[in-house]
Amino acid sequence: MESKQEKKRDGALDGLRGLAALAVLWNHLGLERVGGVTAPTWTLWLADGTAAVMIFFVLSGYVIGLTTPFAAGPKDVGRYARKRVLRLLPLNLVGVLLAC
Repeated sequence: MESKQEKKRDGALDGLRGLAALAVLWNHLGLERVGGVTAPTWTLWLADGTAAVMIFFVLSGYVIGLTTPFAAGPKDVGRYARKRVLRLLPLNLVGVLLAC
C-alpha cells in the first residue's frame, strides 16, 4: 500500500553525502598527516573540509526537497522543525557531553 506522500530516495546522492561527511570527519581528525607520514596524494582531496561541508549542505538541501513535494505552510515548517529537533538534539547533546 502506497503512502499519501511517497518519499523519494536516490542512493547515489546519499552515497555522495556520506563521502562528504567522511571527508569532514577526515579533516576534523587531521588524518591527512599521521605520525609524520603524509597520506597518498589521491586522498588529499579529503583534507579540504570546507568544500566537503558545502557539498554536504547543498546535497542535503536537494534531498530534503525530494522528500517534500508540496509547498510548505507555517504548520508544515513548524512540524518539520520539531521533528528535526527531536531527531538531532539528543545525539548532539550526547556528543557535546562526551566532548566535555
